[in-house]
Amino acid sequence: MTDIREQGETLLKVHRATGRKAPSSYIVQLKDEADKNAHLEWLRRHLMGDSKITNEYSIIKAYSGTFDEETLTEIRKNKDVKRIEEDVVFDLDQVQEEDDRDI
Repeated sequence: MTDIREQGETLLKVHRATGRKAPSSYIVQLKDEADKNAHLEWLRRHLMGDSKITNEYSIIKAYSGTFDEETLTEIRKNKDVKRIEEDVVFDLDQVQEEDDRDI
């Protein structure tokens, strides 16, 4: 069973992004010792409203999704979670222009 933070414990902080953010979109990294499959099963039972998992990463123990505030709070309570970051939107043309300036 997935371990939940005790009542009164501080919720895990959400790292806020700078720049253009994807609305209600987050990247969630799990702790090394977490069972990713069990965590995702737990999360699927706790998805509320329009919340959904959009990507499950295989190289790192992480996933991304769009989560309403209630679902995000449940994720923040979960002890499997190492880090939560707001997802950002990258414009590849802008990245290329910035790289060209460094040359």
